[in-house]
Amino acid sequence: MTRNHFWQKRKIFLSLTTITKGGWEKKIKEIQKFGLEEICLFLTCVGEKERRAVYRQLEKTSVRKIPLVHLRNDMKPEELAYLIKRFKTEAFNAHSAREYPFLTNLSRYQKRIYLENTKIPLVEDEIKEFAGVCLDFVHLEIDRIWRPGKYKQDIEVAKKFLCGCNHLSAMKEALYREGPEAVSHHYLSDVSDLDYLKHYPANFFSPICALELENSLEEQMEARDYLFQLLKDKNDEEQENGIIK
Repeated sequence: MTRNHFWQKRKIFLSLTTITKGGWEKKIKEIQKFGLEEICLFLTCVGEKERRAVYRQLEKTSVRKIPLVHLRNDMKPEELAYLIKRFKTEAFNAHSAREYPFLTNLSRYQKRIYLENTKIPLVEDEIKEFAGVCLDFVHLEIDRIWRPGKYKQDIEVAKKFLCGCNHLSAMKEALYREGPEAVSHHYLSDVSDLDYLKHYPANFFSPICALELENSLEEQMEARDYLFQLLKDKNDEEQENGIIK
């Protein structure tokens, strides 16, 4: 196995997010500006009507593939079918039904859906019905600091399942001092807000690592390049120490 084999099977993707009102429209323009062909899609804060507008605009861009889509619980099976056919979507992630139950029957696509670790604990019996786990690293880090019992439980559960995708967000110093609600972790102030990720083992990272940031795509590019080098260096160190064979 060659050096840095870790990143031969994993990729960090830019993302179109919908948290900030009007933010996705600006990112559509950036997609065109940079001629992007791959991007992940977070539909967290847009209802059905606005989602249709997002899809229409994406069809006009250079995007050919959307590897990961963050589902909303009001999405219909025909939407997932459309995304798979039109944008070759490989994976979806969703929150637990104990938090946001699906409003329609998505059972046909359950083996493409990965359950995200959120404020409620991961449960084995529920994950078994889906493709596996989507590890959101900032949620994991918040639990490690503020809810260590839940952190340990989620880690033990996650180890038993396939991690098919990841969310990569910012972790700010204020979150360590003041609590999870102190600062938006979806906005990156400095690339060093990503440094916490180097403390997680390589096998926590999946083939689809999606930046979940409100930042512009140009700023996400800088974050992606910084993070790639950060994790590449970590991988080198682990190989030298015999942690990765």
